Amino acid sequence: MNTLTSLQEMEIDNLPNLQSLVINDLPISLRELTVGSIGWIMWNAEPTWEHLTCLSVLRINGNNTVNTVMVPLLPASLVTLCIYGLSDTSFNGKWLQHLTSLQNLEIVNAPKLKSLPKKGLPSSLSVLSMTHCPLLEASLRRKQGKEWRKIAKIPAIIIDDELIT
Repeated sequence: MNTLTSLQEMEIDNLPNLQSLVINDLPISLRELTVGSIGWIMWNAEPTWEHLTCLSVLRINGNNTVNTVMVPLLPASLVTLCIYGLSDTSFNGKWLQHLTSLQNLEIVNAPKLKSLPKKGLPSSLSVLSMTHCPLLEASLRRKQGKEWRKIAKIPAIIIDDELIT
């Protein structure tokens, strides 16, 4: 993959038998990456996203994929992060805190999600969009409580395509 020096967009999906992925081998020119159903990944080495300094959009689909891909620290260059198909009641947001360039966070199809990261979301966030997250959405629409306090300073909060702030 190192020879793909001009590759800017890449989608890795529908590979249920994929057993390993070396993030360090992804082309440094990548600007957008989508990672979908990729089986159970075992890292070949300690993964690092640091070399992907151009990566600004990351889309992750599927609970196992989210939990696996989020183990290493994501590149601080991310502007947009989309998480699809999260089946947990909460997600560990410690990997979000260093994303100082993150402006857009989209969470789609997380029917069991009840809470956002305990430490909150990056202060750089300007848009939070949630679709099909009924348990979390119910508490956020009231615009009060501990979950609301975590996002109250975000300029644009969109729930099921409706701007609520």
